[in-house]
Amino acid sequence: MASEVSGDAIMTAREKQRLASIAEKLANLQRFLNTINIGKEHCNLEDWYKTVSTFKRLLGNFDNDVSFIACLIAKHFLSMRHDLPLIDIAAKPQGAPGLDLDVTIKDGKRIIAEIKTTISYHTNDLGAQQRETFLRDFKKLRENKADYKYFFVTERDTYEVIRRHYTKYLTEEISLVLLPPSGLEITKFVLKGEIATGSELSSEQPHPVTSSPSPSSSADLVRQFIQDNYFEPAKRRGVEQLILRSGDIHRKMNLHNRYPLVCSVMRGRKIERMCDVRIIKTEGSDGANFYVTYSLV
Repeated sequence: MASEVSGDAIMTAREKQRLASIAEKLANLQRFLNTINIGKEHCNLEDWYKTVSTFKRLLGNFDNDVSFIACLIAKHFLSMRHDLPLIDIAAKPQGAPGLDLDVTIKDGKRIIAEIKTTISYHTNDLGAQQRETFLRDFKKLRENKADYKYFFVTERDTYEVIRRHYTKYLTEEISLVLLPPSGLEITKFVLKGEIATGSELSSEQPHPVTSSPSPSSSADLVRQFIQDNYFEPAKRRGVEQLILRSGDIHRKMNLHNRYPLVCSVMRGRKIERMCDVRIIKTEGSDGANFYVTYSLV
């Protein structure tokens, strides 16, 4: 079982060194900004160029720095859920070909993941080039054999875009996760339609998923969410009893007027069997303030 450790505790020396170099870069940038005065009167083009080019030189390839930190956050997230060996994110150059994360954990199972720091080009959708990149990564996750598959994103708007428009490309075993893990927004998509593969991905434009999951699939999503976000973390901490509130689950899953569904799942016998817990008592009626006390031992 995975142990709960701080992000710093699972970092390698090379990862810490890489973070230190990013910190030094930011410190140099801050010192430079303190030496200049940018205002409307600053209209000399030569000065403008020197300022902006110096800024660019100090930042270097900052996109790689952002991606590196996102990978560290994903590593920390996975260490909370799986028995990870010590892996070194800094060992692989950012942007190198292949999967962003490909790890064999201590029980021999394989974890693969793609990590995106993309800010969606449009308010409600990805840009054309972004879409092509995402579809390629979805395909990569589908076609690789692994016990656990994750698609991590760091921007909430991008996360919502994927949920609205691209769930048809996420098979049941792929978990879409919004980082950083303080939000623990985890959704496992159970899709009934066919998944586009191969040449279909290069020619087909994604379209919104208009059909809603069946009641049984919706209930399974809620059960899995509770298991992943409440029961498993609590068991790792050695908690023996846990009280859950329907309103908290409803909010974290971004549901709308689905309190009867959430409450039904919380008090149902299926969650006891699926999650290896026991219902001790329930309080309240269907709504935001419905409580269930569970025994985890």
